[in-house]
Amino acid sequence: LDIWSIHGGSELPRSSSGLKDRIYLNDGAGRFSNSETFNAPYASSSAGVFLKDENILFSTSREVPFIYGVSPPVYFLDPIQGKPITESKIENDQLGMIHSAVSGDVDGDGDQDVLVAGHFTPLIILRNENGIFKIDPISDQYGWWNSVELSDLDNDGDLDILALNHGLNSRFKPDGEGYYLYTYDYDQNRTADQILTIKKGDSYLPIHQKDELINQIPQLKKNLIKYADYAQADMDDLFSKEMLDDASVMKVNHLASIILENVGGKYVIRELPFQAQLSTMYASLIVDVNGDGKKDLILGGNQFRAKPEIGINAASCGFLFINKGGLNYEYVPQNLSGIYEPGEIRDIELVHTDQGRHVLFLKNSARASSYKIIKN
Repeated sequence: LDIWSIHGGSELPRSSSGLKDRIYLNDGAGRFSNSETFNAPYASSSAGVFLKDENILFSTSREVPFIYGVSPPVYFLDPIQGKPITESKIENDQLGMIHSAVSGDVDGDGDQDVLVAGHFTPLIILRNENGIFKIDPISDQYGWWNSVELSDLDNDGDLDILALNHGLNSRFKPDGEGYYLYTYDYDQNRTADQILTIKKGDSYLPIHQKDELINQIPQLKKNLIKYADYAQADMDDLFSKEMLDDASVMKVNHLASIILENVGGKYVIRELPFQAQLSTMYASLIVDVNGDGKKDLILGGNQFRAKPEIGINAASCGFLFINKGGLNYEYVPQNLSGIYEPGEIRDIELVHTDQGRHVLFLKNSARASSYKIIKN
């Protein structure tokens, strides 16, 4: 096996070599060398999938550097040279701000499809139809999705979906109508401005504090002398119709982490237990912990980088959920599971050693932690 290392972030311009993806080739003895022929376009990559059947790499991004709130391009790449495939592989090369992508035969027709999800996007299946990928949003739940997985969770022979989201334990409550992100250069300084609004009836109301918004867009100060003026103002009051028409607008209306059960090719949403909604979830491991033949879940997340008026998400310490059958999951308290992992968990992996199975937690700015699975 070789390694495809994708590089991303919002700190570097698109011209920076820090955004260069790399292929590390395995010589067959576990020694890796950087491929000298792989030269993919620089992009702030966040998700990638190797489509073995097509012999291509699928790559997309969470954001365009320095322009949060617009849809980055999608690439299908030659795995040897990294060059974009010139023939059209997808009907629309902008899917949104994608955080996660996985592949699998979703529709059971024998080829690899791709499932993607991100911030301000629905869950989207790219259905492989003879090498052309058709975009199929499978729900109208637009989330702040951080991770998706495909697995036959109920052992009925088809692939279900695990989708991790922002959670329900924060100031953000979509309440059906949702939040809308407007991105545009409102102050005409050649830098995109982002305004998050909440929809109330026919009005779109900024959620930002008045002083914060004026610091970002000083031109608003003359019309927002009093806080009472701002409390009543919607986007139509603040900006011209031309600006709003030209703005990029994205929405979010669902923040719960969920399972989508595949029932005859249709998906039934099942919300994960209360504990899985306590924090922003980023990482999952699907594994039979107790040896009963059912697939259990280990989840983790948290997000510590937030403004004081928003608040951090820090209520996850690594959660174990036992599959009781019928996709009903039961939370196992920390004192019984043995898992206690505060911090920003970004990946959970299963490692096999000669001493058994181990669960590896990987976190931002912290050492990895390992737990041995012991069946009762």
